[in-house]
Amino acid sequence: MSRLVLMHAADLDLDAPFEGIGRTPPPVAAALRDASLAAWDALVQLALARRVDAVLLAGGLAAGLERGARAHARLRDGIARLASAGTRVCIGLGDRDPSDGFAAMDEWPSDVTVFERGRAGQVPFSRDGTVIATVHGISSAPHHRDGELAAHFIRPHTPGVHVAMLHARLSGAAVDDAASAYRLADLQAAGMDYWALGAGHALEYVSSGAPWVVYPGTPQGRGFAADECGAKGVVLIEIADRAIARVDFEPVDRIRCLRVELRDAVDATALVRTLTASAEALRERNAGRALVLEARIDGAPAVHRALRRPDACAELLRGLRRAADAWDPFVWWATARPLPAQRRPFETEQPDDLAAEVLRCRAALAGDPPAAARFLARRFEPLRDAWTADLERREAEDLLDDAAALAVTALRRDEP
Repeated sequence: MSRLVLMHAADLDLDAPFEGIGRTPPPVAAALRDASLAAWDALVQLALARRVDAVLLAGGLAAGLERGARAHARLRDGIARLASAGTRVCIGLGDRDPSDGFAAMDEWPSDVTVFERGRAGQVPFSRDGTVIATVHGISSAPHHRDGELAAHFIRPHTPGVHVAMLHARLSGAAVDDAASAYRLADLQAAGMDYWALGAGHALEYVSSGAPWVVYPGTPQGRGFAADECGAKGVVLIEIADRAIARVDFEPVDRIRCLRVELRDAVDATALVRTLTASAEALRERNAGRALVLEARIDGAPAVHRALRRPDACAELLRGLRRAADAWDPFVWWATARPLPAQRRPFETEQPDDLAAEVLRCRAALAGDPPAAARFLARRFEPLRDAWTADLERREAEDLLDDAAALAVTALRRDEP
């Protein structure tokens, strides 16, 4: 029985920053800065340890030189390690990968195949003269719509397993232009056995056989968005007797972003103790990983009132960070806030006072997203120089709620 193992990875996004974490102490900041590169190193080490026959990189490798050259240099070094060990590398570039190549790569090693932009290619894998599998790939071109590339993938009569690589989005996903995305039917019609896709940061098995359609996600998460949280890694494809025998996920991330939800909290003074206990349990379940945590809390009105006060939230974070200060690998609490779905409206006994007007303005913005966007651009954008990252639109509701809480707290400070 002939055996072949392929590693499917995508969206390395080497040297891309974390988002929504805020300021951190120097050791944590350094680890965050290097996390994507460390995950790439772990990916290479896993490939060597498992003796995989080929690593398939389905786009999203690194930005251009505007983010510096070290991502390109680390990519070059990792690929050189794989090639020197006899592991082949197949690369299908995404539309956001550098169009002028990778600055640190004078030439690719002989065992590396970079598929042309807009033109499909094939790489056969044989054992004793028998083709076990064929990898098909194409690199995206900025002027091509993803959907236009589907016709390039047609299963030939070559025996064995056929794997297709593409950095592309399926329609129905959150895409900028749904017309440019593939339909699942397009992929099924091509007759491939496995679609190695990129362009998604979350692990997703769109189809588990006939054919397999898989997004491996990014090797390193970078925040608290739904597709960034949790374990991140690669997918291993085991081919035995010219058929897909196993498809398994393997984590390679070095820092893991997680949300901690605390429901039915009764006592605001017990939050540090309760959340620290949750963090200790997460350390056990994610052994060997540094953790970056976000607390989302629901509970009694007194707890919500405390979380509405920016000074109380800041004190909660200080307490959580002190409790985790000696842990290794580190645990860093980035934010603590109410659960969005459970946010309770502010109350005021004086419907005509200035605090009530603040709340009416906030409610109006909540019901008018374009107006909220204009408000944020006008009032918050000038503060960016004091922040560590650009404002993310998906966090706008939280930001506006925090601003309203701060305003109401200041206006009503003299009341009991």
